[in-house]
Amino acid sequence: MSGICMIVAVSGMWIGILRIRIRQRYASGTVTPYRGWKAWHHVTGFVAGMIVLTWMFSGWLSLNPGGYFAGRAPDRDAMLRYAGHDAPNIASEFRSRPQTEASEARFVWLGGRPLMLLASRDGSQSPADPVSGVSLSLSDGQIFEAARQLMPRATMLQQSRLYEYDSYWYSHHQQRVLPALRAGFDDDAQTWFHIDPSTGDILGRTDSSRRTYRWLFNALHSFDFPALLSHRPAWDVVVWLLSLLGMIISISGVVIGWRYLRR
Repeated sequence: MSGICMIVAVSGMWIGILRIRIRQRYASGTVTPYRGWKAWHHVTGFVAGMIVLTWMFSGWLSLNPGGYFAGRAPDRDAMLRYAGHDAPNIASEFRSRPQTEASEARFVWLGGRPLMLLASRDGSQSPADPVSGVSLSLSDGQIFEAARQLMPRATMLQQSRLYEYDSYWYSHHQQRVLPALRAGFDDDAQTWFHIDPSTGDILGRTDSSRRTYRWLFNALHSFDFPALLSHRPAWDVVVWLLSLLGMIISISGVVIGWRYLRR
């Protein structure tokens, strides 16, 4: 269905290009031979048609044709290597009450080290010793050392702490943690892992295919361009204007079609 819609959009734009005159204009001095709703449909069709075409194309890519785009989550084996342990026996060793108020306790491993992650009512999490309940703090070095095991056959080339959003780690349709750690490897796919520095949780995995997907889908489909996101409400204005153009071309098309049906 997406392919048919894209063919219709391309053919409509091509017909519109054939009928437009920029230099040798029509007798009325206009670039289009049409009047009324047909003129609105013809002129707005170039801008709105291109947006509709790229929007359908990017929407088709969300189906991941051919399985080209890799998943966001690390596989189970990578997570086990990152944890450094696979036995769920931490909770059985817990003996003391946590020193901080918490509504939930989660027991995990990080690089072979047992941890208890305490979640408060406001959603924040903090690590603690799973035996004594004493609050702990994780260093970036500890987390990066454990992260090396995510891809033991590759070399970790990037160890950075992100204090601001960038083109590949940003908050728009979903809230993302800041600061965040980025561990980058030299494998064929140039894989990155984003990690929560306060808990050690893997927040996501991205490789060269996912970074391509970010531009072909998120940028073209959701208009997540860095310049727009960093200057709100610029994003809102652009989306409203493009939506208005789309509405004009849709309404004009319906009116033209209805008039032909009535003949």
